[in-house]
Amino acid sequence: MKRFLKRHKDRIVGILSGLDRIVFNAAPGFLRYGQAVEKFLVVNHIRFADYAKWFEAITGQLREHARVVAQREGRPLVHVSSPSASKEDLVRHIMERDGIQQGLICVLTCVEIGYTYRCRAKAKQGKPGLVSEPVPCQHLYFYYRDRDFGVMHLRIQTWVPFRIQVCLNGHDWLARQLDGAAIGYEKSDNCFVQIDDVARAQEIFDHLLALNWQQLLSAWASRVFPWMAPDSPHNFGRYRWCVRQSECATDVMFRSAADLAGLYPRLIHHATTQLQSSDVLHFVGRHNRRGDIHSRTRKIFDGLCVRHTVEENSVKMYNKAPNLLRVETTINQPKRFVVWRPVTRHGEARMGWAAMRKGVMDLRRRARASRAANQRYLNALAVVGESCPSHRVLDPVSQPVVVEDRRYRALHPISREDGERLAVLQQGHFTIRGFRNKDLAPIWLDSTGLTRRQLSARVSRYLRLLKAHGLIYRLRASHRYQLTIQGRQVIRTALVLRNADADKLKEAA
Repeated sequence: MKRFLKRHKDRIVGILSGLDRIVFNAAPGFLRYGQAVEKFLVVNHIRFADYAKWFEAITGQLREHARVVAQREGRPLVHVSSPSASKEDLVRHIMERDGIQQGLICVLTCVEIGYTYRCRAKAKQGKPGLVSEPVPCQHLYFYYRDRDFGVMHLRIQTWVPFRIQVCLNGHDWLARQLDGAAIGYEKSDNCFVQIDDVARAQEIFDHLLALNWQQLLSAWASRVFPWMAPDSPHNFGRYRWCVRQSECATDVMFRSAADLAGLYPRLIHHATTQLQSSDVLHFVGRHNRRGDIHSRTRKIFDGLCVRHTVEENSVKMYNKAPNLLRVETTINQPKRFVVWRPVTRHGEARMGWAAMRKGVMDLRRRARASRAANQRYLNALAVVGESCPSHRVLDPVSQPVVVEDRRYRALHPISREDGERLAVLQQGHFTIRGFRNKDLAPIWLDSTGLTRRQLSARVSRYLRLLKAHGLIYRLRASHRYQLTIQGRQVIRTALVLRNADADKLKEAA
């Protein structure tokens, strides 16, 4: 991101990065697992075929509770006939019509698809059991205008496992914090187009991750599911909250709409024509070659959005407002990312690389990984507008260098030997976790007739050569290497020249 800011420093007035839309999800206690529900039915002497009748009473109590809450608060209870209808537009109309400043706005009911348990014969066990299946069931939406988070909603499924979803927006929370801190700003929809003190606003925004989410979410859930207390007649256990979806946005505020309008078409062209699959893997945190990778451009609001997707996760760029460029990473499946966290390996507790978890305990790491993805994307766009002849990229590595009194030969990136070896380093599965000696030896020196030890020694010498020229660097506390920014530029330039049509090059000359 520093390269992008340096490149366009005369056009940019500020940058703000943080969580935007967050969707939390949870189900109470043992109801999350079909096998646990089966044990509950067995202990209470309830037949699997009759379990639906036992839970019907709770479903009726949930619906009655929603009606009582709406009546007590003097707010409407509205049925939405179609799941595809815009609930936000309806809620906005009710809020503006009744002038709601804080508290419950309305309660909506809607029949939507949800996962519940059905009594089915299990093929492996040869006996009946509970199987999770998608079925239409009624959901209750409680829309609030919260003192700290603005307009938010809680959705509860009225059938087992009574899953609750909480959806809120981080930028609405920041707006209320800026009001309390007396910092002036101009807001458009859910983004800030101008802030008097951007640095202070970023500090406040970072505090969002320090909230006690488990306690906060459970307090909200108790409003819509009244049987969370241990002394309730239906004690199903406490909720364990996870992050179903998170969006982390990096907003670049330009001085004027004209500054962004002159640059944005070139950014879109570069993102759609120059960024390759390996780049997309690098952005969204995939470290293997499996998974669908695709990019698409579509019209959004009054602008244009380009979205790069790798299976469940994505990064996109769009002009959210006339003078605001937004890069946003959406994480639906965090296990595609690896984080450095406490793990247990071979019975020993230590720090190590492990898959990111869905729980709220990893929300801070999720935000950090998303922000890093946004920064990598902006760095990839930093070349837009720069005029850089190929000789300026290749000349520095085409000369011998001396590092710590040791002379290293010149590289020849366009030659067959060096070109083929360098091309391997930018493969997608090396972009996140890096590459090791034993990863490269079978690829670089296959069918050479050398022993394993000779292969390892030759690869080590070549890695030292690349490091001396500044094309790679070693990751801390590991035997892995990564390409530097210069290394990526050299490899890409060399590949373009190697694969270019000679006739077209003559015409260009």
